[in-house]
Amino acid sequence: MMARCLFQAGFNWKVIDSKWEGFEAAFDGFDVGRVTFYHDEDMDRLLSDKRIVRNGAKIAAVIDNARFLSDLSRDHGSAARFFADWPNDELHSLHQLIAKQGARHDTDQPDLGVQCLISW
Repeated sequence: MMARCLFQAGFNWKVIDSKWEGFEAAFDGFDVGRVTFYHDEDMDRLLSDKRIVRNGAKIAAVIDNARFLSDLSRDHGSAARFFADWPNDELHSLHQLIAKQGARHDTDQPDLGVQCLISW
């Protein structure tokens, strides 16, 4: 869901929806364990994959967010556990953490990473 949100930002959602199967195939089903280890060769592969929207900043944000979620899983047992355990009365600080550490595709929308994680 996070990746879809990132790619839909600034694009006609119908374009992204129509290509979504290609996105899922190109990004190995958005498996965090796999995407976390993507390197330059994977970035080059994705930038030339005609099944997806080939926006380098958005592709990099998906990879960076997979690494962020992987780090949370390593440090807290799972990213879901980390978010579930966050105190309800401190959601503003969670918002700040995600804005700081979650990747987004550009600096014109600094809260995009937060919005994508929240929708996830």
